[in-house]
Amino acid sequence: GNLPCISYYDWGNKALKFASKTDNMWRINVIEKDTNRDFIDQQQIYCSGYGYAILDDEPMAQSFIPQYPVLTRVELMLVKRYNPGGFTISIRENLSGEDCAAIHVSSPDIPADIAWNPFDFPDIYVHPGQTYYLVCTSENTEENNMYFWYCGHNNPYPAGNGWIYDHNAWELFKIPGLPNVDMGFKTFGLNTSIPEIPLLDGPTSGKIGVEYTYTISSHDADD
Repeated sequence: GNLPCISYYDWGNKALKFASKTDNMWRINVIEKDTNRDFIDQQQIYCSGYGYAILDDEPMAQSFIPQYPVLTRVELMLVKRYNPGGFTISIRENLSGEDCAAIHVSSPDIPADIAWNPFDFPDIYVHPGQTYYLVCTSENTEENNMYFWYCGHNNPYPAGNGWIYDHNAWELFKIPGLPNVDMGFKTFGLNTSIPEIPLLDGPTSGKIGVEYTYTISSHDADD
């Protein structure tokens, strides 16, 4: 008779899979796998047309709240003027705390035209629902050599805020005439808590043309 089988999409691994059961054992085959392995988690993609300089003594930051437990990479809406020094982006649990992860790049790695600049961290675990910060620092900037981080206003990302380190303290980033500023960013992540395969309960054999009832269930570790 026919053997029980199912096809399903494994969101955790971004793959379409086919599972069949013989002798009380599931055999799983990957039908197709998405090579872009992660997902956009959080983002602020609105640009008001303004970019703000990230100075050596005035780092900038954007807070965000991840929904996936693994953070894989970040993109920032940046532009470079002439030839400043190095650029560092860090992930922190608080603005003045230690880096959870950080990437340092040199000036040639940042294009002169406004663009989404990728920063591919080693994957790190984060706590979904908790606030984190993207902190940007620069080196050897001056009037004609600096990085600009573009932003949006009117609170385009309600789950966070733009920040600036000014007068030896972190404070909310404000631009006169542009209320509730958020910096341009995207974070990407993975949901590793999704089970590898759903549970299928029902007959293990059958006859052609006969209808059988099966129960499919799975557990969401986030619930």
